[in-house]
Amino acid sequence: MPSFQITEAPSRLELGNPDAGGLTPPGKATFLVRNMGPAAQVGRISVEPLEGARADWFQIAGAPATSPGRTERDFVYGGNQSVEVTVRPPAGAPAGNFGFRLRVASESDPDTDYVQGPSV
Repeated sequence: MPSFQITEAPSRLELGNPDAGGLTPPGKATFLVRNMGPAAQVGRISVEPLEGARADWFQIAGAPATSPGRTERDFVYGGNQSVEVTVRPPAGAPAGNFGFRLRVASESDPDTDYVQGPSV
């Protein structure tokens, strides 16, 4: 069983129409992540683009500017954290349906102890 659980996640995120300069207004999606592990631990949080979306369209609140789609957070035993993802396609990005999901992995075993949220 994974050490983390994504307990709340949006199923859809609607972005507005592009302005005259071709810039689409950003949208925000909030996820609730819970530490289900036996102790406090560090979670590696990342955005996984799907369906033609690009990694540079996403930013996790609090993530470093050098890696906006990835961050680490300290979770207390049984603790929850809210994770906000901003979706900001660049000017001129093609119209269409694109997707992403949140991935949370245990820092101590990121290759096998992880959970992926539902597609948004």
